[in-house]
Amino acid sequence: MVSGVLYNWLWLNPHRPTPLLAAGVAGVCASLVLIGMSKSHGPGQTSRITPAWLRLLMLGGAFAALSYAAQTHNAMRHPDPADLVLFVTAAFLTSGVILLPLVVRAGGFRRRREMIAGIAIGIVNVTAIPIRMAIMPRLGPEVVLPVAIATPIVLVLLIGRVFYGERLNSRALAGCAIAVAAIAALGYAAGTKPQ
Repeated sequence: MVSGVLYNWLWLNPHRPTPLLAAGVAGVCASLVLIGMSKSHGPGQTSRITPAWLRLLMLGGAFAALSYAAQTHNAMRHPDPADLVLFVTAAFLTSGVILLPLVVRAGGFRRRREMIAGIAIGIVNVTAIPIRMAIMPRLGPEVVLPVAIATPIVLVLLIGRVFYGERLNSRALAGCAIAVAAIAALGYAAGTKPQ
């Protein structure tokens, strides 16, 4: 998320963000950190950080940063619907080429629950990414990306609390509150942005 916002601010369309936009982006980042820190572990589970885990984290983060920067570039420079479809198709084919050997090696095709979850996430992304890229030229990546990332996370936490009785600790609650305030700030900033 941050890579796409910074890429637009610093390189693609260099400009100084308004204080409200900057506060909104920073607020979303802070909320995601708090929500991530709130993750609890059950009996026998640990949060031990291993070198292999760190390597995978950095590799995944690099791919995510590249993805959001590429989405921002394509949406802002090539907003034609045909270009968006071409970009999304190429992105998913590339992801498939990268992930398929990992899935086969881990025996992922035998894990029904993971397969269903992965297919569902893929369907959501096939729909959400083109929509996100289509509205980005109008609202800007500093509004679209933080809202698109934070909103589902907050909704999942709240749905889990309301419908499944999951407990939210103080960090998760604070993260949700900050995310809602940050999204409101970004929405207001977008509404007052010169068109």
